[in-house]
Amino acid sequence: MGQPYEKATASTEINGQRATVAIVIPSITPMVFVNYRNRKIYYGMSDFYKINVVSLKGKEICSFYIDGRKRKDVSRAFKNDLAKLLGDIPADVVKNIIDGLPKKASFFQGIKIDKNGLIYVLISDPGNETFLAIDIFSPMGKYLYSSELRLEQGRLIKWGDIYFDDDFLILTVEDEEGNLKVAKYLIKLPVYQIQP
Repeated sequence: MGQPYEKATASTEINGQRATVAIVIPSITPMVFVNYRNRKIYYGMSDFYKINVVSLKGKEICSFYIDGRKRKDVSRAFKNDLAKLLGDIPADVVKNIIDGLPKKASFFQGIKIDKNGLIYVLISDPGNETFLAIDIFSPMGKYLYSSELRLEQGRLIKWGDIYFDDDFLILTVEDEEGNLKVAKYLIKLPVYQIQP
């Protein structure tokens, strides 16, 4: 089953008052991810690789998972980068937050469905901003294949939402100068027979 719930919290004293800070990072913090398309709801808790598909009335259509998948490690470099982003927070609080981060990433950080009903599970890989690993399933949850989106040199994936629009994947990227841009990538998948 799923791993124990993990989140980063830190406590400190500010002006004589005890304060607790919690941080949520989608690639690390277990979260429920939900999507809706074609009158179906797709959801899963990211600390266990299982996706559920239900009707609008809550009737189970299918559920599926990948057994034996390992969660990726949360690297020291990722933690150091996060510490830099928290620069205005007192140093002891930053240290407590970083020390409290989970050692392993969540299994996934998003569920997307394309126009044909294919289910895309976005794999968590904290700190990796140059490519996105994606597991692709049939509309009924049969594993089809894994794919990767590799960005051209000098671009980084910035985690906002990722959208599918017909044959395109749309996401936010950052260029070498630090400018954020919306990028649109054509999706070319191997041909397969869609089964109900």
